[in-house]
Amino acid sequence: METKKQEIILIAVELFSKKGYEHTSVEEIAKESGMAKGSFYKYFQSKDDLLFEVFSQLPKQFKEGLKNIYIKQYGSSHERVSDFIAICFENIFSSRIHFLLDMVFKLQLFKNVQLEQEVNQIEQDYNIWLKEFLLDIYGAKIEAYIGDLVYLLKVLIFQYAHLSRHQKTEVDIGKLTSFIATIFEVVVEGLCEKKPEPAFEIDWVTLGMCDDSNSPRKKGMSIQLLLHGMTSKVKNGLKNGNEQQEYLESLTLLEEECTKKEPKLFLLKALIQFLQSCDDLHEDCERLKVLLEVE
Repeated sequence: METKKQEIILIAVELFSKKGYEHTSVEEIAKESGMAKGSFYKYFQSKDDLLFEVFSQLPKQFKEGLKNIYIKQYGSSHERVSDFIAICFENIFSSRIHFLLDMVFKLQLFKNVQLEQEVNQIEQDYNIWLKEFLLDIYGAKIEAYIGDLVYLLKVLIFQYAHLSRHQKTEVDIGKLTSFIATIFEVVVEGLCEKKPEPAFEIDWVTLGMCDDSNSPRKKGMSIQLLLHGMTSKVKNGLKNGNEQQEYLESLTLLEEECTKKEPKLFLLKALIQFLQSCDDLHEDCERLKVLLEVE
């Protein structure tokens, strides 16, 4: 049922982009989805309900990808920023939300109050996560410009996604993410070197962008710290060489699986169960189950 529901969403988004939201009927969506109009209502209460689902899915997918960035190890800030941009594009293109950008920019969608509130909340969440992400990479030297940099990176990502609609050839996402990351890093370096006075200060609290206790950053970093702590316990606590090697290999596999786009739940459970056989790791494994939501 979920697969069909997702298929209907993707078809509807394409129709909205071609004909406009107001001029696309439930009957047309149903027809393009290969079903009768009545069957549409098995999946969605209304066309507004479908559109609400499109936007409500975005932060869930994005949070998972961003959490993985905090678990992963990087050789440079450019790699990390590129990965972040790639996750944004993947999120945008997989949901086909870039087809709706014209309508978003022209405020054609916000006749539904609930939908407007949902989109505003998504924007606030993204701002918080992006603010945390950039401060983690560049530190205190960008604090004076953090608001400007958050909005700049968002604009670059969404405008290039919007522009991709009009390209005749398929966009090379790897090349595009690296290009945007390079532009962004040039701006960061320029700001840090020239230290211009910010045009205005952004009040994060007023804009609803104060710290989020359930952010992907906190979750990802908690997982990373836990895995590193478990690795240290194995290296320092286990004297049996073969046993130590088995636990270390399992921890490496677990970390690799955690950073995948779609980690295999059965594999996470199996690895944690094996690690739990070590008394020193039992409590850590229980915390890991909660963080990875595998209980």
